[in-house]
Amino acid sequence: MKSHYLLIPVLLLSACATRIHYQAAAVNSPQAIVERVLYEQPDKKRPESVNVTERYVEFGSGSNAVTTPGFNSVTTTAIRKGTRLYYRSIAETRLYQKNKWFVVEPRSSGSRTLARIYVEDEQNAKRLIDALATLKERAPEGE
Repeated sequence: MKSHYLLIPVLLLSACATRIHYQAAAVNSPQAIVERVLYEQPDKKRPESVNVTERYVEFGSGSNAVTTPGFNSVTTTAIRKGTRLYYRSIAETRLYQKNKWFVVEPRSSGSRTLARIYVEDEQNAKRLIDALATLKERAPEGE
């Protein structure tokens, strides 16, 4: 019976992610790196579209058509589903290893997770962190 009490914490800890400390460096072609890494995520996480701009990266699973009945007509509006990550909102980017995946988590100044990006290779995860830091540095002032 006592052995069961020892087994529970071991099982819980094995499901946790391990944080990897990494200091970002500047890179060339950060837009291309961000786009490539986002499209290379596992099937369930892979976005249908990625749009990298000078202020943000937007990625997601397409759009929903929402119909609104009116008095004489019906209006259809396309609403995008996905994540828009503004570079200026990123205070820090954390890197974790969870099982065979590396998870890149850009976070706000309040330590809120802005996105979770799954990467198969540690080197690509670090290049993504570098690319996001470079894009943040190059982002124009203001909103």
